[in-house]
Amino acid sequence: MNKTLDAASPSPLQDGFFWPAEWEPHRRTWMCWPARAECFGEAWNFGGAATINSMDFITRIYRAVGRGPKYRTVGAGMLKFLGWFNPTLRELVEMLYLQETPVILDDSKLRAKFQEVRKTPYDQGIALTLDWMRKG
Repeated sequence: MNKTLDAASPSPLQDGFFWPAEWEPHRRTWMCWPARAECFGEAWNFGGAATINSMDFITRIYRAVGRGPKYRTVGAGMLKFLGWFNPTLRELVEMLYLQETPVILDDSKLRAKFQEVRKTPYDQGIALTLDWMRKG
């Protein structure tokens, strides 16, 4: 499979490329290094399309599939208890701060250096992901 990117194409998807999930079989992994020498050794944040919280994101997903959102919350104490039986939940306790404290990445440095940075709006990304999942 030898494919090349067309510089005039708006996206690699239209050139026949796609990004499989990490668990999907694939032939190779491509790692891209910065194209500009002055970018080596720098830290680059890539923020989302806009500031969003978990509840809003979940609501958007439910809306995209045509259902009303249903939420359930579990406190840290219950997660700690359930962590005795489920290693995933045990690790989740350590990640709770991400739900309680916003993590907003400042990508102004990236956008200043690469003006062509494009971000997919959340609703569009959700729709594209759901379409991909439905195609199976």
